Amino acid sequence: MNPRRNAIIELRQAGGIFRRPAAFVFPMNDGDGNLRGFGWVEPCYIDPAGATMQADHYLIGQVSVMAKGNGFTVSDPDLGITATVLPWADATDDPEGSCGRALADFDDYLVAKGITIDQEWAEVASALGIPAE
Repeated sequence: MNPRRNAIIELRQAGGIFRRPAAFVFPMNDGDGNLRGFGWVEPCYIDPAGATMQADHYLIGQVSVMAKGNGFTVSDPDLGITATVLPWADATDDPEGSCGRALADFDDYLVAKGITIDQEWAEVASALGIPAE
């Protein structure tokens, strides 16, 4: 499965709902190829001054595919967190627009760098030790 691109990760936990931009979202499979969770890379890694936080995140848990649209949800009851992957075009609940702005800046970065998103994914996947497919 190729990674999804330009998504919003909606994290739900006891403290509330938090939304994070994701330049890339990739599956995490077990040894038999079954989907066990996902990882995502936030576009903060492109900040020329250096990222102020870790850009890559991972969540393993119970996976469910959304009946409508092409998002999916992973829940980890032990951590008390549920994460839903929402394609950016379908993410209507970004009240501050911060995720959308970050993803638009990422698209501008690719244009300025003169590369495709697939080329960027190959570099990022290599840096993280993930097969780029």
